[in-house]
Amino acid sequence: MCPTRISSPWTWEVNPLTMNDYGRLAEAHMREFLPTAYAAIADKDSYFSSLGDEIEQQVWSLVRDIADPGTESEPFMERVGHLNMAKLMAEEKVLAEMCFLPPEKGAQPDEPETDETGAFVGGPPGWTPRPTPFDWDPELDESTD
Repeated sequence: MCPTRISSPWTWEVNPLTMNDYGRLAEAHMREFLPTAYAAIADKDSYFSSLGDEIEQQVWSLVRDIADPGTESEPFMERVGHLNMAKLMAEEKVLAEMCFLPPEKGAQPDEPETDETGAFVGGPPGWTPRPTPFDWDPELDESTD
């Protein structure tokens, strides 16, 4: 939970409805890619605040599982690098499972057609193929005059 400063610099109060970054990320994703499910949520602030806290707990739990205990001889910056990588790996896994859910049908009307591998069918939008050397016809080439 995100602490909120009140009255004095030495006093902190935790606001349970303050949404963390994970909650904001989940809300933005759901608003864009799952509009029907998003519209069905009655109390969005409470829902995404709770979801963000749950995601954060899962991330830190997985970081503890992924990160090796290290050794005393390991240089400080190497240890920082290992812990940062463990956090990135944990975020990737947890966000894929809890935040970045597959989009609803019709949520992305402008998305180009793809095949089963995810490759664009016919090339990316606005793309036209360049002629290959085998498409060259010397009779049509104006530079040979």
